[in-house]
Amino acid sequence: MDVPDIDILGSLIPDPITMLAQLMATGVLLFVMKKYLWVPVMNLLAKRADLAQKTLDDAHQMQSQAEQQQVQAQAQLKEAAQKAQVIIQRSEIEAKQIKATILDEAQVQAQQKLTQANQQIELQVKAMQDSIQKEIVDVAFLASERLMHDKIDEEFDRKAIETFVKEAKHS
Repeated sequence: MDVPDIDILGSLIPDPITMLAQLMATGVLLFVMKKYLWVPVMNLLAKRADLAQKTLDDAHQMQSQAEQQQVQAQAQLKEAAQKAQVIIQRSEIEAKQIKATILDEAQVQAQQKLTQANQQIELQVKAMQDSIQKEIVDVAFLASERLMHDKIDEEFDRKAIETFVKEAKHS
């Protein structure tokens, strides 16, 4: 078996002319890139960096605004709770005052009704006493009429008996 003769070393090391041509082509490419593309690419990268920074700054600003709004909302919530407590206390005081007023009015009305009832009772007692007194006079008059067959003066007798009953009543 014959081994083919392969120049491995020659394959690994490039030809100097090819190498020089490749280096010159790369240099030309770098020069053209630097001359025509470097500034626009750097501007584009700077714009992207500015946009990213602006977005980040906006996010920080929005976060700080959100925190401020949260603090304000908590303060408003505390204030609303305090106002609600004040309203509740005022309502309780008002309710107690209304209750006291209603109770006072009820007591006054009850006292008035009691006074009226007592006055009516007194009037009825007086009317009954007058009625009883009149009946006593009538009975006494009838009794005296039977005892005395002769009537002298009916009016005089009636007044005398009424006076007697009144005196008996006051004694």
